[in-house]
Amino acid sequence: MDLHYFEIVLLLLCLFTELVGSDWTTPSPGTPYIHVDGPMNNVTANVGDTVTLSCRIRGYPTPHYWWYRNDAYIQGNIGRMSVKNFTWGSRLRIRNVDTLDMGAFKCISENSAGSKTVIGKISLNPEPVFSESFSDYQLSSPSPRCEKYHGTLCNSYLEQSNVHLDGEKEQDVIETELETPILRIQAMTSISPTCLRYIIPSICLTAYPLCKESPNLVTHGLCQADCITLETDICADLYDFVDSTGDRLGDVLPVCTDLPSPGTEGENTCLPILEGIKEDSTVGPIGVPDSEYIVLERPMNNETKLQTGDKAILRCRITGYPAVQYQWYKNEVWLTEERLDKKMSIRNFDWGSRLMIRSVDTTDTGYYQCRAHNSAGERSTTGIIFARFKDTPPDIETPLSQDGSCQDYLGSTCANFIKNNTIYVTPLLVQRDLEEQLTAAFVAIVDNLTQECQEYAIPSLCFFAFPQCDESVRGEPQRRKLCRDECEILEMDICKLEYERAKLHPRVILPDCSSLPVAGSKASENCMRVNIPTVEEITGDTCYKGNGQGYRGKINTTVGGFPCQPWHLKTPHDHSLWPSDYHELAGGHNYCRNPGNALDKPWCFTMNPQERVQLCDIVECEETEPLDASNDVLYFILPALAIVVLVCILCVCLVLCWRQSHRDTFGPAGAKRQSELVALKPNNKILLNSPSGMVYANMDNAVII
Repeated sequence: MDLHYFEIVLLLLCLFTELVGSDWTTPSPGTPYIHVDGPMNNVTANVGDTVTLSCRIRGYPTPHYWWYRNDAYIQGNIGRMSVKNFTWGSRLRIRNVDTLDMGAFKCISENSAGSKTVIGKISLNPEPVFSESFSDYQLSSPSPRCEKYHGTLCNSYLEQSNVHLDGEKEQDVIETELETPILRIQAMTSISPTCLRYIIPSICLTAYPLCKESPNLVTHGLCQADCITLETDICADLYDFVDSTGDRLGDVLPVCTDLPSPGTEGENTCLPILEGIKEDSTVGPIGVPDSEYIVLERPMNNETKLQTGDKAILRCRITGYPAVQYQWYKNEVWLTEERLDKKMSIRNFDWGSRLMIRSVDTTDTGYYQCRAHNSAGERSTTGIIFARFKDTPPDIETPLSQDGSCQDYLGSTCANFIKNNTIYVTPLLVQRDLEEQLTAAFVAIVDNLTQECQEYAIPSLCFFAFPQCDESVRGEPQRRKLCRDECEILEMDICKLEYERAKLHPRVILPDCSSLPVAGSKASENCMRVNIPTVEEITGDTCYKGNGQGYRGKINTTVGGFPCQPWHLKTPHDHSLWPSDYHELAGGHNYCRNPGNALDKPWCFTMNPQERVQLCDIVECEETEPLDASNDVLYFILPALAIVVLVCILCVCLVLCWRQSHRDTFGPAGAKRQSELVALKPNNKILLNSPSGMVYANMDNAVII
């Protein structure tokens, strides 16, 4: 039977069973609820088996799940245990189960509609009793070994390779166990070709790790980073199908938690089957790179469930050759040795770098980036730390006012953008709750965040979560909202993929651009801008220049007197002009524009169903005397020339005066009038020597004698 058909029949059967077996119906959309779809299963297994317990509780909003064993809390994804949540509930999986795992297991699910609990049990079959002594039994089991692969299922990947076999299984037995699952996977139509290309060699490498015996026995298996990428990305649909149905394919799929973690000894010998593989390539023999390289093995983890006093650890798993240099940043500020807090420490390992913060505080909240580089290039990865105060019981005696107030910003995540401005906070939504919403949004979009999106999305989300306070209107605190045009450009263009991924997370609350004031309206005058270069503000222009492509005024009627249709609407006239392509159309307005130089002047779609397009009732700006570049230059040159001419004239005058004075003094006529002061007499007479004789001049009565 075709597996795709089998999947459909199985899902329909489950749905039919649920509808027939229960008279409960899902409430209308948006109504909070929580419901138990079925009891938890009980499992009896053998030592070494893989055990799965299902907690089928679902609800709206999406519930939180807690698992307990014998009333002791189970922290998920540690050691052999892993917890994963689905739309139908939660799943606990235990690998290599042993006697310590026996007992009662409880799953508690809770949301705003209440809480529900289901209980299950794990039991183990008694182990067989051997009459032989332990030494006799041990001798009958062969030791691990390396031998040539001689099978057929994995021949494309393991041809002529030495594979590792433990002491109990032969290749023929392994081939028999793999044959049916591999054939089923190859026949599945619901998985992507990319998944099919990588999942088969990963199964083969898991069943047959490569090995060498000289000088010691060393095995080479699948890398945990590649396994996680397959499970969470490339083959997520396949893993989700196996997890939700309990299909036996799970017996052969790689188990990521069983593989050596980065930084451990076994991780250094793994084979990276995903590294360097192109879309149209096939998986072949892969060795350790012998040339320069740098690779991001996995994105940085996030620490978003911390309380003050906890310890936070962020891991930057970037490796390369030659040795990689690491730099850590908090909110775009480089954490140098001088800036590191006493409780902060950075340590580098073979697998990358680690940032540890002991006894976190709310001031440690923020987004952290690790930048690594060597001669092969540069890589970076970003994670979130969010720390909240320890929970305290709410005071419900005093009713809370719905009015907001202006408060100083106490956090650090958005300190670079909010600076010293106050923020608008309501009593029902305190700063701690706002920080949690913001962190959820950052976590959802931080992976594969482009540089352009990061530059504008992060301040935009900060202004959305912590709106700045405006007290200029009637003296009452008011919330400054985001500008709608920039909000739409981020959502539809610059951060389109990041926002689409974020919307899949139920706890993430992104700005609703459609609820913001229309661009250019009275209510939008004080909106918060992040200054996207391609978004121009609305002006009050009443005329257009040229063909009107640069017109940003607010005229919105046509020459026929019809009001313009808002550009974001598709009624009464459908069209394909999107703000993502023409940024001047963003903002929810209906102002006249000329996107793409379509016509000779601004135009719009009309609200008249009989008239699709008309030119707008707007005049062309009156032409003034053109001021070309030469005229503009003259405005600077002419005054400068006038000053130069005046200076030259003044210099000429001074030279002429000097020459005239020189001629009078030292010329023939001057020589006749020359006199020399030789003495000052006591009777106030001055004796002058003159060619004609001695002359006395009385200073009181200048009389020539």
